[in-house]
Amino acid sequence: MPHAPSEQLRRLAALVRAPLLGESVPEDHVDPKLVNFAIRRHRVGPLLHIALQSGRPAANDDDLAQLAQHYRANAIQVAATELLLRNVASLYSAAGIPWLAFKGLALARQLYPKPAWRHSNDVDILVPPDCFAGAMRALKGDGFVIVNTTLHPEHIVERLVGSLAKDIMLRQAKSGISVELHRRLFFARTEEARFAPLADAFKPRLSLAALDVPIPPAGAGQSLYLLIHGASSRWFRLKWLTDLLPLMRGMDAAQMSLVADTAERMKAAVTVKATFKLLRCVFGEISFDPMQAWLDEPAGRRLVDARLAAYLEALDDPEAMTATRPGDQFDSLNLYYAMMDNAGYRAAVLTRGAAWTALKTLRRLL
Repeated sequence: MPHAPSEQLRRLAALVRAPLLGESVPEDHVDPKLVNFAIRRHRVGPLLHIALQSGRPAANDDDLAQLAQHYRANAIQVAATELLLRNVASLYSAAGIPWLAFKGLALARQLYPKPAWRHSNDVDILVPPDCFAGAMRALKGDGFVIVNTTLHPEHIVERLVGSLAKDIMLRQAKSGISVELHRRLFFARTEEARFAPLADAFKPRLSLAALDVPIPPAGAGQSLYLLIHGASSRWFRLKWLTDLLPLMRGMDAAQMSLVADTAERMKAAVTVKATFKLLRCVFGEISFDPMQAWLDEPAGRRLVDARLAAYLEALDDPEAMTATRPGDQFDSLNLYYAMMDNAGYRAAVLTRGAAWTALKTLRRLL
């Protein structure tokens, strides 16, 4: 095998795969180093805790206690996030704002036997671009403040920077929970409006009731987004890759074929194929029969293998706490640029990236 995960990553992947897919948990000895790798580096501590409940992996009492405490804290965070999303539903229902909660708790609800099995972090919300300002005002009126800004939000440079961003981060003081409010899914263009699977899955809608939380359906559209979005962060967390296991297993042949066809039309085939190879490389045998012929095509294989090597290197780096390389201010733009081979998309990345870089530089000088 030209690319292989480290023993530590392979062991962790096998342990978290088993309970999620209803398989027999492998026998192993879980040590403090692996616990730390799961909780802090890869954010799959709750799943490792569940795996240990089978009694097959051995662990000392301190490690068991640490994982149990981590799981309880995560369950509390999940409950708090549920309440926050219901409150957002009430706010947006009253204001007539279509919206969608995606990633995070939406995936935990859909794909995991219990939402607390998935590590809870920020909340991601998508609204139509023309509703973005109103959606932000509604959150600010409920005690949220913008946190990813170095100037007053009303400053002209900050407004220009904000207009280029695909999302704005806000945090609620009383809960401490952060919300990423998105006007689009991707950095450069609204690809979700150009391709039917994404458009169907990620169409914001009005809440049917004050406590209704709209989420994208599991299927080709959501799978395609996660496959491409993970690449924008170089797949450096096992948590994100783990989401794909139950998501892909729940898809039929037509849905899988639709993923492959749309990836080709988006010119994102290299990214998607490399990610499927990464899944197998890390988690072992996984069936992608409906798209196997597409994955095995010789065209572009060198590019796919090179991308696979880059993803595996980032995923297996025990020190990588962020997706970007330290000291490289253009690393994020390089990742966005590489996601798709579509000439129009790449031109948009370069144009928006140049404007973004110039405004961020100006902002630092003020």
